[in-house]
Parts: sequence; structure tokens; C-alpha cells
Amino acid sequence: MTEESFRALSPTYLKEILRSYGVKPRSSLGQNFLIDRNVLATIEKTARLSREDVVIEVGAGAGALTLLLAEKCAQVVAIEQNHGLSNFLRDSFHGVENVRIIENDAMRTALERLFDELPVKAKMVSNLPYSIAATLLISWLRQYPWITEYTVMVQREVALRFTAKPGSKHYSQATVKINYYSRVEKIASVSANSFFPKPGVESVILRLQRYNSTSKRNGDIPRAKNEHLFDLIVSAGFQQRRKKLVNSLAACPEITIDRKIIKDAVLKVSKIENPRAEDLSVVEFVRLSNILCELGYRE
Repeated sequence: MTEESFRALSPTYLKEILRSYGVKPRSSLGQNFLIDRNVLATIEKTARLSREDVVIEVGAGAGALTLLLAEKCAQVVAIEQNHGLSNFLRDSFHGVENVRIIENDAMRTALERLFDELPVKAKMVSNLPYSIAATLLISWLRQYPWITEYTVMVQREVALRFTAKPGSKHYSQATVKINYYSRVEKIASVSANSFFPKPGVESVILRLQRYNSTSKRNGDIPRAKNEHLFDLIVSAGFQQRRKKLVNSLAACPEITIDRKIIKDAVLKVSKIENPRAEDLSVVEFVRLSNILCELGYRE
């Protein structure tokens, strides 16, 4: 890391630039800036950065991580929604040829339009805004198979959901969808003291490796024959968490399958006689969607 990278981690420096660019940090938008060089070093090691890497950063903020990525990678696309921070980043990286600053909401950004030619593979390396972390990762894992690795810092609560086991209170549709598309690994916990302003929550660094057509899937997770149906089943199942799964699926207007067929399919995949969504593993959800796909689902 350069001296410039270290300076970007200084609370005094952050206060100065935020004031200069008219930015008032809002924790509700995830505007808590990393000030811990050890955490930055952990992110660098986890992401295994190289001169060949194309990296997308969401929520670039005051640019401490962006500086590191610029030093280590071939191309960096940094997305920042806040106008003041985007202006600061454009000024800071003016003339740096391998960095592109995009002022936009990441959830509304069509990544394919940011490249003249899509990279063979890319990485996401980000301190993600807490409010969008789960939704963004699920969406991008689904849409962009060319993003093969994600090194992300998320709120501890989000990390607990991503790594939860069936039957636990944190197990959710996000758990199922994230683990269907990727192998999730917890790397390190991060104290609230590592940020300015200090947030009211702890954070966790995660590494997600996206499954591809040839990779061995964790726990022999099969592929869904119809991923749209798989997504519908998981979403509908967790819509009312305490409701029995058969009732939840039968009540979903988009799943146009007879209730008896749904009940028989659930009996085939579940170890529990009348399970709730939280009782099914990722493997069981995929098997359920594949059975219903074969037994009459039509889009």
C-alpha cells in the first residue's frame, strides 16, 4: 500500500474531504468509511488481486479501497451513488487510466453497458452498503456469470443469513439463493471501530465463489432445470415464514400447479412430513423445483 492509501484511511482526512465536497455521512445509506489498514490488507489477500484482474467496486465511498484496487489490478470500475463522493473520486482519480468512476445506483446499473467487450471473468471487491448487500449479490449472481468471485464486507446480520443452516432463525430465502449460486466462506469479523463514522453494527468479510458449469458444487447441489421456477418457489416459501410450505406454494399465483401435485412433490424431497420453508436445504429446494418442473409447471 502507498502513503496515499494510508492517508485515505485517516479520520482527519475523511472529515476534511467530506466537508469540502458537501457530504454528510448517513449510516442508513451505509456511508461508514473504512479506516483500518489491517482490514484493507485482509481484503487484498482474500481477493487474490493481480495485474490481470478486472474488478468492480460498489460503494466506493472515499476511495481507500479504490486506491488499493488501482495499484493492484488491470481495470477498476468504481460505482458510487452519492454525488459529492463521486465528484471527489473523479477528482482523485483524474488521469488514472485504469480507474473508471460511475455515478449511479448499483441496483440500477446495467453492467454489460459499462464495457466495450465483456471481460472473460471479473471480480467484485466491495465494502457493500448494508441496505442493498443481499439483494445486490443475489441479483448479480443470477445475471452476471462472468463475475466469478466476490470479496465483500457486509453487516454481521447479513453474513449470518448467508452462512445459516436449515432450521436456524437466520436461514432465509437469501441463504438458499446465495448458496445455490456460490460457495460462501467467512473470512474475518470486523469491529465497528474500523470505520468512520462508527456504525452501530459489526461487519464480516465474506468470499463468494460463483459456481460454473464445470465446478463441483458444495454438498452436490444439483442445477435447477428452470431457475425462474426455483426462484419463485424459494421466494414464495419464505413469504410467510411460519406457514407450511405446501400452503405457501399453493397460494402463490405464479406457481400454476395443482395443490396435490405440490404436496406429493414436497413429500418426495423432505425428511419432515409437513415442512416449513426453513426446514428444506438448498439441495431439497432444487430437487423440489425440478420435480415440479417435470410435473406441469408452465411459464
